Amino acid sequence: ATSHWRQQLRKQQRKSRGTSETRIMDRGGNQDDGIIFRLVHSRYYEAVCLSLLLVNAVWIGVQVQYHATSHTEIPLKFEIDLLFGIVFMLELLLRVYAIGRQLCKPADASWNVFDIIVVMMMWVELVIAAASVDASSSSSMSVVRVI
Repeated sequence: ATSHWRQQLRKQQRKSRGTSETRIMDRGGNQDDGIIFRLVHSRYYEAVCLSLLLVNAVWIGVQVQYHATSHTEIPLKFEIDLLFGIVFMLELLLRVYAIGRQLCKPADASWNVFDIIVVMMMWVELVIAAASVDASSSSSMSVVRVI
């Protein structure tokens, strides 16, 4: 009787292993991206990303308030914006790598395109700031990103 249950357990384990491997292959074709896939879909990761978005929105609000009261840019503005740009770009790249072709799934495609556009706008703003072009256009793009 014990042998029968062991065989059934082994069958179930083989069956579940095959399902996860098939799921990984369907996503992007990489067998070794299971860890990244689990990371990107974990509640902890989503909470950290949401917290970073909230901190970024607060940072943009602080920048706008500081600029409105002192008529100068806040110290370390470019450096902190660059840090946020790098973090959000890494998050986007991790998601693209983990999800693969399913990035364009109809249910999530519009949000993914929106995220890509927002991150691209952030990098355009950083390039403008690095080139020392009119600072007011750069800060107005920050307000658009928050909206």
